[in-house]
Amino acid sequence: MEATTGTRVPRKLTDKDQATRVPVLEHAAVLIYTKGVHATNNEQPRRAAGISGSQLNHYFPTKESPVLAVIARQVDRVLAFHRGERFASFDELDAFREWADFYVGYEHAYQEGCSLGSLVSEINTTDLDVHDELVSAFDRWRDVFRDQKSRTLSDQGFRCLS
Repeated sequence: MEATTGTRVPRKLTDKDQATRVPVLEHAAVLIYTKGVHATNNEQPRRAAGISGSQLNHYFPTKESPVLAVIARQVDRVLAFHRGERFASFDELDAFREWADFYVGYEHAYQEGCSLGSLVSEINTTDLDVHDELVSAFDRWRDVFRDQKSRTLSDQGFRCLS
């Protein structure tokens, strides 16, 4: 996939548009994850979702658009997981240990690796202009931990120095 110029601002989509766009995005994510960015083109998820080329161009106007959408999708999933009820707070060392134990015990962790890190590693070897989105993704993920640390220290009467 090669970079092309185009807007990065998502278009406002109707509910019907979203219902059509989501399967394309899901197919693109699976293809990128299983085959890699280099082996995935925009035609593959278009065909898998059964939409026309003009519909694809409506939802994903550039070659980068599906990749950017996959990045956003994966970041949202990772952040939702870490902000979910189970891991919403690392206010005690035991909570952090539970989070770490979950990853150590996750049966696919060694096969699949970090879903966000694997995506970034794959995309980083392309000429796509998505660096800013990747940096933002990791910044937002890091902030989940930083926010918990700050909240924990302030709850204990300490000032966070980081």
